[in-house]
Amino acid sequence: MHFRAFSPAVVIVLFLAGVGRGADFYVSPGGNDAWSGRVAEGGANDGPFATLERAGAAVREMVATGLTEPVTVHLRGGIHVVARTVKLGPECSGTAAHSVTFAAYRDETPVLIGAKTVSGWQPYRDGIYRVDLAEQGLAGFRFQNLFFQGRRQIPARYPNLDPAEPFTSGWAYVGSARPPAGTVEEFGAKRVLQMRVEDVRRWANPSQGQVFICPTHEWRNHIVRIQSLSEDGRTIVLTENCSYEITPDNRYFIMGLPEEIDQPGEWALDAAGKTLYFLPPAPLTDEPVHIPVTRTILELDGARHVTIRGLTFQYSDGTAVVLNNSEDCLVATCTIRHVGDYNGSGVDVWGGKRNGVVGCDIQDVGQCGIQLSSGNHKTLEPGESYAENNHITCTGVFKKQGPGISISGMGNRVSRNTIHHVPRFAILIDGNHNLIEANHLHHASLETSDTGAIYVGSLSWITGHGTVIRHNFIHDVIGFGRRNNQWQSPFFGFGIYLDWTAMGVTVEGNIVARAPRAGIMVHDGRFNRIENNIIVDCGFGLYDKGSQIEASGWHSEHFFWKRGLDVFNWVANYESVADLPAWNREGSTLCDPRTTPLPDGRTMHSNTFQRNILSYDDPRADAICFRNVSLKHNPSNRNLIWHHGQPPKTGLFKAQETVGPNLIPNVGFADGELETLPPGWSARLPLAQSAVQIVTEPSRASGRAIRLRGVGSPEFEGKPSWLRQVMADSRFIPVKPGQHYRLSLWLRAEKPVTVVRIEALSFKGGTYDVRFPKGTTIGTEWEEHEVVFRFPAPGDGNYHEGMEDRFYVHVILNQDDGVVWVGDVDFREAVPMSEWDAWQSEGMDRDSVVADPLFVNPSEDDYRLRPESPAWALGFEPIPVERIGCFQDPLRASWPLRK
Repeated sequence: MHFRAFSPAVVIVLFLAGVGRGADFYVSPGGNDAWSGRVAEGGANDGPFATLERAGAAVREMVATGLTEPVTVHLRGGIHVVARTVKLGPECSGTAAHSVTFAAYRDETPVLIGAKTVSGWQPYRDGIYRVDLAEQGLAGFRFQNLFFQGRRQIPARYPNLDPAEPFTSGWAYVGSARPPAGTVEEFGAKRVLQMRVEDVRRWANPSQGQVFICPTHEWRNHIVRIQSLSEDGRTIVLTENCSYEITPDNRYFIMGLPEEIDQPGEWALDAAGKTLYFLPPAPLTDEPVHIPVTRTILELDGARHVTIRGLTFQYSDGTAVVLNNSEDCLVATCTIRHVGDYNGSGVDVWGGKRNGVVGCDIQDVGQCGIQLSSGNHKTLEPGESYAENNHITCTGVFKKQGPGISISGMGNRVSRNTIHHVPRFAILIDGNHNLIEANHLHHASLETSDTGAIYVGSLSWITGHGTVIRHNFIHDVIGFGRRNNQWQSPFFGFGIYLDWTAMGVTVEGNIVARAPRAGIMVHDGRFNRIENNIIVDCGFGLYDKGSQIEASGWHSEHFFWKRGLDVFNWVANYESVADLPAWNREGSTLCDPRTTPLPDGRTMHSNTFQRNILSYDDPRADAICFRNVSLKHNPSNRNLIWHHGQPPKTGLFKAQETVGPNLIPNVGFADGELETLPPGWSARLPLAQSAVQIVTEPSRASGRAIRLRGVGSPEFEGKPSWLRQVMADSRFIPVKPGQHYRLSLWLRAEKPVTVVRIEALSFKGGTYDVRFPKGTTIGTEWEEHEVVFRFPAPGDGNYHEGMEDRFYVHVILNQDDGVVWVGDVDFREAVPMSEWDAWQSEGMDRDSVVADPLFVNPSEDDYRLRPESPAWALGFEPIPVERIGCFQDPLRASWPLRK
């Protein structure tokens, strides 16, 4: 491993080395830059400096002569206005023996603000005030934030936000009507928004407004300026593309237009940027109004051995503190709040080595709490930078993708932080050989879906390797999204999410409680170890059935897999590192994407799931759920499973036996002429050249089969998959509510690795859509495939009146072109095995135990194990819960943690 741990004691020594009395300077809001800066209290002729810039110049002068002792710049309490970024470069650097420190003076609280006070307000109308920015020296100046009473105020918006419903209110929705002819063709579907009639507004200068929108998915948002508005007021063209196409029902709101100021706290600029309008929530005489004039308050660029300690940073549009290509620098015990726009965070560490962010309180930031990127991703040279003992909350005010901590690069550490109430990820991981350890994470994913408290993705194919996620406590992951035109929460959220081929990751010794979709998700990864984790009461979400552990794989014909090869340059990325020595050490998990798929085309393999404790009570949830995954190549064993006395559920159904007649229409396709569609069946044929026909097949019992032939075509460009693919449907089949059934059929294809989807379903447009699917890849030899399921009964969450009369099965050639033969279709009532027996019959969890894990006090989230727990006999190792999350320390900004 390439980790270098820095204990609190070592860090204390590092900063105490920089607070010696040898060379002290002082900065005070009441100081004077003409003074020596050597005196803490101002007098008639001497005293502290007035600005940090002047103090930096004094440090540079001392460094230029050669440091023989540590240098400390003490900032006195009060408001320090930073009109432009204070930059500290190599010329302000200390040495390993004599560091440079900028610190709060004793117990005082110096507050550095990158903002200017706005005065001269005049009444305008309806409680709104205005001020001439030219008189403030800010004519034409653009900013994204306004602060009053120590709080971020609201850019004027339509629709209005209801503070009592902060997530579900304040949204308009993209209309379903088509934009005017030619608009999408000219500007593209990522730039054109069609408003509903009821949302049409009239604005004097719409181009000064911005659209805050979540396009296509609830994964991320964009804030994009309006380019134009059509004459009828319904079609908005944006100035730039969103990441995804804008589609009907996407949520959005309009911000920044003066006409929309109608709630306390809202503000806006006029089109020319000369007049600022504000509807204050309290009298303007109570406190000053601040507008940010400095994007970054403090920047260390190429600095060495510099410590920033005990300072408060607030009111900036960009990132408050930035470290660029610096080494051995430390930001500690600082408070960072009310900063950042869509691209502005608390602290950014870019490049360099051995830089730390320690013991800080960070809240209310536009994007991320901390962005930490250090080390060489290709050579695997570690950066050894770290974020430790930080308390982070309320990130992503503007950018909902903004996590508490984002870590990338190589060989860095995120440890013992407490992160909560964030819109998406608590910790976002990129790069390799990074350590995520002993963090306390809760109330994550408040505003997005398909998300996790800890997220690792690998769009590049060469990230994730060597990363370790251990001893973290994650609870109350929420998730928020829209399903069937209704907002739902909790919704589609994971505790730990290994997404998009993330591979070579170790997930061990974590505790995950109450994540709606699954505690741990592995999405088409390889060489991941999921071991010694405790997962409690997950899988209770409203979207789909959840589980404690979920694994979901692809195949080599899957859209995402092909996109990785064709768009994300997996092969080129692999080849860029394949011959480097660092990537060929013993234990390397790098592999060639071209040779990764198994013989059957499935792409997820070599993951292990063992010595985990899975405890859950929800009757809807599974213990483990694997989708499109080779069980042989993703073993699970020696786990402790507890479903509170009920048989564990695995989502795997198998029939112990079948009873009664074959209910499929036209058994064996005996009726009908060759080369025609079989009676009792229908077909979807995207092109005239595609077909579903009866053919002779002597190898099958009936001597017949049906053949599905698909043909690719440029006509399919841009069309959804369900409109491009050939499908054969049976007629309606009578079924009984609550009865188990087995659908069996034999399949073969013209070419290896042909993708097929089999479904038993009941569907009524606009009312319900209940499916029991199996997606698989088939080869050129006949092979039996089955779907075993229980049809819903009254009282089940997915039951709908009359659905038993609209049941049928269909077979889909799940790709544009290819040929598939279907024979010996059989559909009968079944006597099912238990899901646990079915799971074990496939060789999974043969040595696992079903028993109460005997937690010390689960009702209080105390998941330590009692001495008599059966988990110990399985080799479970204790989790050091006493060392999770923030801790009291001289380098902690506050203790106990502020709420």
